[in-house]
Amino acid sequence: MIFELWYYNAMLPNNGGIKRRPVLIIGDDGENGLSIVDIHYCLVSSSSQKGTFDVTIDAITAQNLGLSRESIIKTTKIYTGTRNLLNGKIADLPEALKKEFCEKYKHYLDNPVITDDLKELNIPSLADILPEENRIKKEFIDKWYALDNLTKTITELHEKFLQEGNENAGLTRPYS
Repeated sequence: MIFELWYYNAMLPNNGGIKRRPVLIIGDDGENGLSIVDIHYCLVSSSSQKGTFDVTIDAITAQNLGLSRESIIKTTKIYTGTRNLLNGKIADLPEALKKEFCEKYKHYLDNPVITDDLKELNIPSLADILPEENRIKKEFIDKWYALDNLTKTITELHEKFLQEGNENAGLTRPYS
């Protein structure tokens, strides 16, 4: 199932309706031996702009795969959803596109976009610690680590605020 294109019944956020859209399966809990089966997928869009890390499926390849026109695999738009919402296999992703996807996704993970606000947190990368084949776990741990550091920074700033005589400002200590 991994690296297969499928139709997925995605819920529309504005009205709760369903849109059948193509996705690329990049993870399957069923293949991981779990009893509650979710899938991990990237959006495939024929109307989005292409980003640095996205993969283009040219018009001819798209038609050969069963897609209506040139499409873009949105490498940075990864979601988890229930396998029950899959609505028909489209095709297997060709080897050349698998390779390009893997290279661009690895490049995306190895080169996170850090805003000026986050630079001062000095968050170390976990790229050298985790095994190469476990990219999704690596991304989760990196984001969790960044969130944990941000939480600690906010807590420290709040404690400093309280120590400076602002006890009566109506704020309470968020963490103990």
